[in-house]
Amino acid sequence: KFSIDLGSIYENVQISITNLSGKLIESKIKSQSQILNLSIEEPAGIYIIAVQANDNKAVIQLIKK
Repeated sequence: KFSIDLGSIYENVQISITNLSGKLIESKIKSQSQILNLSIEEPAGIYIIAVQANDNKAVIQLIKK
């Protein structure tokens, strides 16, 4: 489990989680969110989390041990 603080509240936030080979693990849309509480129910490895809110986009590399 992990959290991402967006810094302010956004109307719609699109989140996608993929593994290093590009396989989509999860995709969801959150409404009225500032803090995203997420979890990855996959084996240990490296995952890419893409978060898009309005015109802002962030890509985060997460290592699950």
